[in-house]
Amino acid sequence: MRNVVRPFIIDIEASGFGPHSYPIEVGLALAPGSKFCSLIAPAPDWTHWDVSAEEVHRIPRDILETHGQPATQALCSR
Repeated sequence: MRNVVRPFIIDIEASGFGPHSYPIEVGLALAPGSKFCSLIAPAPDWTHWDVSAEEVHRIPRDILETHGQPATQALCSR
């Protein structure tokens, strides 16, 4: 019987569905049972916000502004 290996998974939520969207959350499944998630604070010039995208990911912009990390640090905080 062949060994089945679980894939690593990357999940990125965005501020909207179009070309002006930006990442707001990144989640990783690094190995079986090992997970990582980080909210990303919007940069000052990241102004696009799509309410219909918020209805999907359920992360309000004010939560990102309060608890998010700058994008350059979001994956380095492990």
